[in-house]
Amino acid sequence: MHIFFTGPSFGNGKVYHKLVLAKDAVKINGTFPRTAEYLEECQHPEALDPSKVFGSIVICTFSEGFLNGTSTLPAIVGTAEALKFEGFILTANPRYGDYIAEPIPFSIPGILIPSVADSKVKASRLNYCIELYYLLDVTLITLTKCRL
Repeated sequence: MHIFFTGPSFGNGKVYHKLVLAKDAVKINGTFPRTAEYLEECQHPEALDPSKVFGSIVICTFSEGFLNGTSTLPAIVGTAEALKFEGFILTANPRYGDYIAEPIPFSIPGILIPSVADSKVKASRLNYCIELYYLLDVTLITLTKCRL
């Protein structure tokens, strides 16, 4: 099932972006370790199928690699740039608890959801909308309750 989100853009048009869970976009026949770092954390572009993530907003999950220091936010940005994500979301994982989100700039649109309670959005994403606002050279992503 594909879920699309819209946001306002210049020219009174709407831009549609597919929301993709990283582990749903993993290459089936890839020759890489089947660890969270490759399957969920968006650390390695070679692990993801470019046709599934191109132009999409990809949900990456905070996992073991972030706790032990082998995974980083700049690696997510690098993967996103290499595979041409429209944006990314790094969400907390109930298995590892909340994380501390440092306010750093990204070269692509991104949103951090450091709270496990807030990350439940992923499980019920039909009740939430992602809005993309294009302002000059900056794209802002906001997560809001959808009006049903």
